[in-house]
Amino acid sequence: MTRPRRFLFGTVLSLGLAGCGFALAGYIAGRCCVPPGSGLAGPAIVVGWAALGALAALVGGIVLAAWLPPTGLRIAAVVAGLAGLLVYGSLGYALLVSRAETRAQLEAAYARLPAFRVALTAGPDATAAFERFSADWSRRRFAAAKAGGACEGTLSGEQAVALLTALRAAEGVLFRTPEACAGLGGPVHHVLRASIPSPTPPDTEIDRALSGSCLSAYPDLAEPFAAAERLLRETRCEFTTRATSPDPR
Repeated sequence: MTRPRRFLFGTVLSLGLAGCGFALAGYIAGRCCVPPGSGLAGPAIVVGWAALGALAALVGGIVLAAWLPPTGLRIAAVVAGLAGLLVYGSLGYALLVSRAETRAQLEAAYARLPAFRVALTAGPDATAAFERFSADWSRRRFAAAKAGGACEGTLSGEQAVALLTALRAAEGVLFRTPEACAGLGGPVHHVLRASIPSPTPPDTEIDRALSGSCLSAYPDLAEPFAAAERLLRETRCEFTTRATSPDPR
């Protein structure tokens, strides 16, 4: 057997055994090595032992590849390769199913979000990526305007959660301190408007004009503006001259 062919069969043998070692060690670890009450640490323990099993099997495959005669190496490589292919295929399928289930659960959670609306105006003294911004979760859309241009796009579940979290933070400030920003100086150019339906009345309604000094004094009131900026950066929303109204109200 030539050196390249021996290397090829040795590689197949080693990788196949590594896959089998991963599966076998993971199975054994799941049966005997995860203490009761491990919680989220349980899967990590199993994966750790499985990785050790794969490493041991890989080293064993390298040793066997160097020791076995040509005929034995061919047979062992074919058997281990088929077994490893089955293991890798099963792991890949399980990963795809797990991701699909996780995605479905997330989409179901996103569907349960309140159909909130938000409209923001950033003052001329701000360095915001927009002058006006709006989002409407009931329509799954957002829009923004700046310097005579406008952009719009589809609002994803992750982005809706980020916006809603920022609005809840601002709501908390206004709930705890209804007179927040009273007496603070500076021009009032920023506007925060939001409507968040509630399962039990009343719904949350926010309509506040804010100064830059107010946003500095109460950072949570600035969170919706920061969340909108992150959304525009993530989506790389391009401002065009096409007319649009970014206020869903």
